[in-house]
Amino acid sequence: PAEYCDDEWHYAYLTISPQGNLTMYMDGTELGMTGYALHADGRNNAGHHSRVEYDEEFVETIGELRELDADTLRARSTELFDVLDLTDDADRQIAGYSHGMRKKTALAAALVARPRLLLLDEPFEGVDPVSTRAMRRMLDRFRAGGGTVVLSTHVMDIVERVCDHVGVIDDGRIVAAGHIEELRGGRRLEDAFIDVVGGTDVDEHALHWLS
Repeated sequence: PAEYCDDEWHYAYLTISPQGNLTMYMDGTELGMTGYALHADGRNNAGHHSRVEYDEEFVETIGELRELDADTLRARSTELFDVLDLTDDADRQIAGYSHGMRKKTALAAALVARPRLLLLDEPFEGVDPVSTRAMRRMLDRFRAGGGTVVLSTHVMDIVERVCDHVGVIDDGRIVAAGHIEELRGGRRLEDAFIDVVGGTDVDEHALHWLS
């Protein structure tokens, strides 16, 4: 999440290692390991497969951990699976899911308890266009209801479609932050991003053999 303090923006964010360790950072500075994550492919923090193997089971486990009552949990899970087109695969092992299906399962698990804050890492990666639109609309409704979404992505089109505030991280440092229109300054966001982090155009004489 971002906080405006002492005339500047400060960002705190979490990373998840392949082993499931959660580490918190503030403006690119590591603050230390804070806990463990439950993966959407059925692995626990040690990298071994846990008893949670199925889509429905995974989402319901998250809801139970957030202390949702059984009726609310089942109703919300059913709705989420329907909207994300996961209903027919809810009883399949997550280990056999495609990357996009795992992304959709992770979003369902994140939303089922209706938190105030969502932290998402490349949430649309590997997701088909129809499901991407459904996921965007879900996040729009979440935001309209007072929720906050913090997502990381390298896809500028996603940022322009979803975000209203942007922070650019380069080499572990916040190098630019502000409302998207302010940061864009009348340019494409991709051009603004490259101007901030630095970049050079490909030499027109390089790789001449491709043409």
